[in-house]
Amino acid sequence: MFVKRYLFRGKPTCGRRRVLVLVTTGVSRDDVVRPARILHAAGVEVYTVGVGRVSVRYLRKIATDRFHVFSANVGSLLTIVRTLKDKMCHSPGKSTPNFFSYSPA
Repeated sequence: MFVKRYLFRGKPTCGRRRVLVLVTTGVSRDDVVRPARILHAAGVEVYTVGVGRVSVRYLRKIATDRFHVFSANVGSLLTIVRTLKDKMCHSPGKSTPNFFSYSPA
């Protein structure tokens, strides 16, 4: 698996979180559930951002949990980026109960 092999090698540095943000506009042709589970088991937090008409069910299969799932349109990506930055840089621990899914009306 490319991501685990090249981005998340070895053990995490003490006190450092391992975070992956996946931005997609559709469903992968490859199996993504098994590699996502391997990343979760390695302690990697996986956030998913679906841009456009992407199934939230599909995004949830990849993300760490339902609080790590975002749905957006192209115009709202900047808001998503800011929210992700705030959550990744300022929230201690793996997941926070105040984390929310953003879905524009």
